[in-house]
Amino acid sequence: MAKKTKSKTRAGSGDGSFFVIFRVYARDLDPQEITEKLGIKPSTSWLRGVETAATGKKIARQYGQWNLIPPAGSGAAVIKRMEKLLSMIKPHSEVLKGILKTAHADLNIVVRPGKDQAVMGTIFPAKLIGQFTDMGIDIRFGLHST
Repeated sequence: MAKKTKSKTRAGSGDGSFFVIFRVYARDLDPQEITEKLGIKPSTSWLRGVETAATGKKIARQYGQWNLIPPAGSGAAVIKRMEKLLSMIKPHSEVLKGILKTAHADLNIVVRPGKDQAVMGTIFPAKLIGQFTDMGIDIRFGLHST
């Protein structure tokens, strides 16, 4: 009788993943200025130019960028994360509209299907999407293979 071996595939490893990030960017964007105007600390930000990563690798940034990622505790579902971001930025919508006269903003939703998934999808409620677009925020949807 052949010896049985356990599969190396972990339970749930085929589930895929996603992330949601709110981005404000422009060629000469000063992230500190965005932080001061919105009163929100970004998750990450950078100025345009070349910076050296901790690994020593040079990274050329063509745009200044200010990024906001919802906290991990805001729920696993993509819609819950979008709602959390909306609750963080909507109170500042008038200030944001002023910022967007010289900058761009988008809600970047990236989905990475699991290795065993042929289909991965969700419904994005028009009302939720509309609240972002009403503030001048574009929706960017990306699909990345694993």
